[in-house]
Amino acid sequence: KEWVMDVKKSGKQMELRPMNASDRRTVHKVANEFGVTTESVGEGRDRHIVLTPPTDITADAEPADEDQKE
Repeated sequence: KEWVMDVKKSGKQMELRPMNASDRRTVHKVANEFGVTTESVGEGRDRHIVLTPPTDITADAEPADEDQKE
């Protein structure tokens, strides 16, 4: 979550360290909940995630509560 918030605040992409598939899946899920785009790049042991901020960096830092629909 800290990486995601850093990307949203800075408005800059962040390349994460290589990680296993399970950890990448977790990062993809959390980042997408907060509106940050993710992409896995590289192969094998070098596979890692690049976090990209939303195009609207003024978006709220917390995820929208989907239970509260108008």
